[in-house]
Amino acid sequence: MAKFLTTSGTSYHIEQIIIGAKTNIIPYLFLLRILLERLQDAERRNIKIVVVYSQNKLRQAEIEVVKNFKNLEIFYSPNLHAKCYFNKQEMIITSMNMYEFSEKNNREMGILINRQVDNQIYVDTCREVKSILAAAQRCDATGEPLESPPHKQNTVSQDNQVTETKAFCIRCRGDIPLNTHRPLCSKCYVAWVKFKNRKHPEKYCHQCGLEVKTSLVKPICKTCFAANKA
Repeated sequence: MAKFLTTSGTSYHIEQIIIGAKTNIIPYLFLLRILLERLQDAERRNIKIVVVYSQNKLRQAEIEVVKNFKNLEIFYSPNLHAKCYFNKQEMIITSMNMYEFSEKNNREMGILINRQVDNQIYVDTCREVKSILAAAQRCDATGEPLESPPHKQNTVSQDNQVTETKAFCIRCRGDIPLNTHRPLCSKCYVAWVKFKNRKHPEKYCHQCGLEVKTSLVKPICKTCFAANKA
């Protein structure tokens, strides 16, 4: 069942989540040194890290940190105030930012959620995170918004042209249009077609890009499937 965390407990478990990470969703940027070092370890393990932040511009110290990450995606959400840190197994919903000031000066609270024990809470939170990402603006390493928003929904322009929804290759996580009938990029499809095993295990959800077990038969994760049916 969900576990209550104090300030020190929250800090400890955020570190553990990063250590055991497959994918991280982190709503605020990181200056707490030990957590930064853990994120650098995750970077060396080639783990995808996603950061959503609500500040309108990164500070220089933050820019110096993030520009060295190759597996980092940054998104800007101006009305974001929630803090959520998670990997495939555990999640923390908390008042705590990943800043040293928060750990040393504030009294924080947090709730630790295990995906197996508290699956519905985990699924509902992931659904909300995906909603936040869908509305957020992708940024470069300096925190400046890029021109095209990420994860955009299908829209119809004035000339009746349909804008494709961004999705991910279930094998390499490359950007491709959303199409559950062909959830592989051209390169990975060429490799797959040699064996044509539709149940061959793949690595990523076609819709959200999180690292989960998928296949051509089931190209999206349970969370996305449930959200699509809602």
